Amino acid sequence: MRQKKQWTVTLATLALATCGAVAMGASSSVAGTLQSHPGGAHLVRHAPGYWTELAKTLGATFTGTPAVWLAPDDTATILWQRHIHNTNYTYEDILVDAAGTTVGAPVSIFGGTGWLGLTDDPVLVSDGSSPEIIFSGGRDDSNSDPYSKGCVYGAVAAKPQWTLQGWSLSDDCYNPIPGGTETRTGALSAAWGGSSGGHSAVLYRIGTSVTIPATGADDHVLTPGGGDVGRAAEAADIAGNDNVFVAWYQFFSKPSGDDGFYVKDATSNGPVRKAPGSGTNSVNNLYAAAALAMANTNTHSGIFLAYCSNGTTCSLRLWRVGAAKALTVPDSSPASDVAISAGPDGRIWVAWYNHSTNDVATVRTNTADTAFGPVETYATPCFEDGLIGLSGGSYGRLDVALQCIDNSQLRTQDYITQSLAGLSIRASRAVIKNGVTNTVTFEVTDAGDPVAGATVRVDGKVKTTGGSGTVSITFPKGSAAGKYAVTASAANYFSAHGGLDIEG
Repeated sequence: MRQKKQWTVTLATLALATCGAVAMGASSSVAGTLQSHPGGAHLVRHAPGYWTELAKTLGATFTGTPAVWLAPDDTATILWQRHIHNTNYTYEDILVDAAGTTVGAPVSIFGGTGWLGLTDDPVLVSDGSSPEIIFSGGRDDSNSDPYSKGCVYGAVAAKPQWTLQGWSLSDDCYNPIPGGTETRTGALSAAWGGSSGGHSAVLYRIGTSVTIPATGADDHVLTPGGGDVGRAAEAADIAGNDNVFVAWYQFFSKPSGDDGFYVKDATSNGPVRKAPGSGTNSVNNLYAAAALAMANTNTHSGIFLAYCSNGTTCSLRLWRVGAAKALTVPDSSPASDVAISAGPDGRIWVAWYNHSTNDVATVRTNTADTAFGPVETYATPCFEDGLIGLSGGSYGRLDVALQCIDNSQLRTQDYITQSLAGLSIRASRAVIKNGVTNTVTFEVTDAGDPVAGATVRVDGKVKTTGGSGTVSITFPKGSAAGKYAVTASAANYFSAHGGLDIEG
């Protein structure tokens, strides 16, 4: 079995079966219930929950969380680390179209030559209409090679291999493991765990330096209680003030009550805020290798962080930074990894790996990010230790990249599938009498928000919802008594199902 990764990771030790669009009207659960979608080769291709194998035999017991970047045309670039042999590493990438189908074969972004060491959780941001990677590593042991120093670097997608950039995001080149982000105006930033003046700290830099290493000391924030930093992440409030927020989790704090998850507005030098209810168990219940789950929204201000509760098992919390309380993610225990991303119209996607069942589950919030829709679960080909990367944006489908130990040969492999959100339908009356004419109003929602353009079907009658998400259907006097299925369907959603009783 793969073991949890050690907290301290050196560069020397650092080192996704076609899934696509589901047909309109695919089945889903009613609100508040948990639905399971079986996975595996027996499924029809292009259905959510069919896991396309992207990378077979990654060459190491462990690599890390795959990164996902969504292009303006809703195609996704998936990128992961491969251990070629001995101390020889690379990142591979593959294109996934909007229907979830892989395009071509995986390609090393560095061509045929590997690096001596690479961080295992690369970050993908945008360089115009192309993906750009933020990472650290050492290309070789040449003192004259700027990419041998172990700093935070960048590379932009190109053919036949990605183009290394001449900038750096760190003066600290002692094996930083960076999280990163990009602001609305295109400024890049990175953050990682380190030290300052002999104290544990989170180091960060907003804006690139034209030198490698970067010129001038990195900014930093000392950890409360001197706790060691496990992972750091960043997100920019692109629909708000565009400030860069830095997050981290820490352990071995003194006192131990300072263990947990933290966020700071780095741009404005705001206060260090501890995530509500987080603590030592919040950290211990996540795989040490897991990337931090942090995201912005596309349409309104706010930065979000997902993390484990502080109980004996991990029940997930979704926190809008600065709020007094965090939301409890439904049916999320026992999670061992979590990822979040921006969804359509200000929603947030949440995905997690279930430690007990080896399933992956997804759920999406409403536009106000105050409630959740139905949870969708997918069986995986995994034996253990799933790590998840997500796409996002305004597209209705969610690309879910997954790395895990596979169930058949116990090898580390990467996969991709897609998920949809589930609709809910509610009738103004569930039971009517056929002795009189009845009009029933049906409301179709997405996590409580009205869904326009949804098709409602019942007793051979078909109507489409308007802006309020409702339709009214009349059942004339003398309608045949019986129990009738009610279905609501819409593009890029799982259908919702209900019932109507007509009594004599």
